[in-house]
Amino acid sequence: PVQEHIRATFQLLDQPPDPATRGELRRYEVQHISARIVANAISGIYRLNSRVQAFADTTAGTVAVLAPAREHEQIAKIVEQLDRPSANEPVERLYRPQHISPDSLIKTLQTLYGYSSYRRTNYARFSADRTTQSIVAIASPELHKKIEQTVKLLDQPPDPSTRGEIKRYTLQHISPETITQAIENYFRDEQRVQVVAEPEASTITVIAPASVHQELQKLIAGLDKPSEMEPVEQVYRPQHMDPQAMLDALESLYGTGRYASSYRYRYSRYGRSGGRAMSARFTLDRATRSIIAVAPPPLQQKIKATFELLDQPPDPALRGEMKRYAIRYVEPAQAASAISGIYRDDPRVQVFADTTASMLMVVAPQQEQEEIAKLISELDQKSEVQRDRVIHVFNLSEVDPYSAYRTLRDAFLDVPLRQRPFIESETDPDRLVVRATPEQIDQMRKLLVQLGEDPLLLDAEAAKGAKVRAIAVRRGSPRALA
Repeated sequence: PVQEHIRATFQLLDQPPDPATRGELRRYEVQHISARIVANAISGIYRLNSRVQAFADTTAGTVAVLAPAREHEQIAKIVEQLDRPSANEPVERLYRPQHISPDSLIKTLQTLYGYSSYRRTNYARFSADRTTQSIVAIASPELHKKIEQTVKLLDQPPDPSTRGEIKRYTLQHISPETITQAIENYFRDEQRVQVVAEPEASTITVIAPASVHQELQKLIAGLDKPSEMEPVEQVYRPQHMDPQAMLDALESLYGTGRYASSYRYRYSRYGRSGGRAMSARFTLDRATRSIIAVAPPPLQQKIKATFELLDQPPDPALRGEMKRYAIRYVEPAQAASAISGIYRDDPRVQVFADTTASMLMVVAPQQEQEEIAKLISELDQKSEVQRDRVIHVFNLSEVDPYSAYRTLRDAFLDVPLRQRPFIESETDPDRLVVRATPEQIDQMRKLLVQLGEDPLLLDAEAAKGAKVRAIAVRRGSPRALA
């Protein structure tokens, strides 16, 4: 392949003196674009013209082009069109402040627009020329617009009503980016206000006249407030219940620990549906026999209601108890929803669904617990499909038990979870033990026959009467032995 290029170049150079056909080698220097990009562009344009060849010299920043003189005129125009400064390419500008010292101004500009750990792109470089009392800034044209506005705002006569002042505001509860956008929208018609967010320091830097700063302080105070979802600390001191038992109950209902319920309240601006799940952190202070809970305010209300329900005098009619109920046949969330609906007007009853352990956790007085236990027994009943299930054994002589198990399991993946058959594989002897409906057993039998099993030997009852033994042939032909 290289020889072909050499031959084409040789033929292009070794031409008669006619300038229209003889190739010339020229170098084009590029300033604002990669030499490789220009060379690829020229090669693409002249891909059907073997007399034009372009080579990039990235080290020298030049493009070497071998082409006839007539083509070089067009190539020079192409290079000129491509080699233009980008809109974001840094340019140098000079600023001469009239009312403020260059050193003071350059410190402010460096803070607002210079390089920092959180501003690693699109930043400016500044240097002071004390001879001419000016500042040299190297930045993109877009950033120069902001720098120019800042210089005009700071470089004002001593009148405090028009001269800009630089102040930093530390934020506690709101992000700098959010409040910066809010301030820019609020003062969008005010050219004298400049805001720069500093996320890592949780601060914003504002350049504005003194009168604007007074208004700005009120605006920031109104915006920088704790959210209703921000966790708060609350202390609970049980009077009638053991603190450790209370801690275990609250942790299981609302906590994040190992034994916490998988059910979590979800809140959003539109109510309990949607939003992010919330949980609480609990700590037991044994010295004061109190429990410290850290949770968002909506969850604190739930914790307080549960605490008051559990921390009752010994009267079983008033004191709440927490009990766990195992659920076997229905979805725990559905059962919890049904019971909560029945007791929706009774604040003493709280029901939580633990879908992971398939359990219900109920906090209620003893009398209500007895009623709820009856309700759960009525709700947690076998469905018609579950009642029809029977146990069946398939004897295997051809298919590996585990492979058969996986095949049958995958065949019922589209069936609802509680209606799927139970399948277990065993070896020595090779067989499958299933618990399924008669229809599902028939489907499995047909599938196993398709996999190669003998229908006469497949069922356990048929296998009892069949005097068949499988013999492994190690030498010779099994067909000849048969």
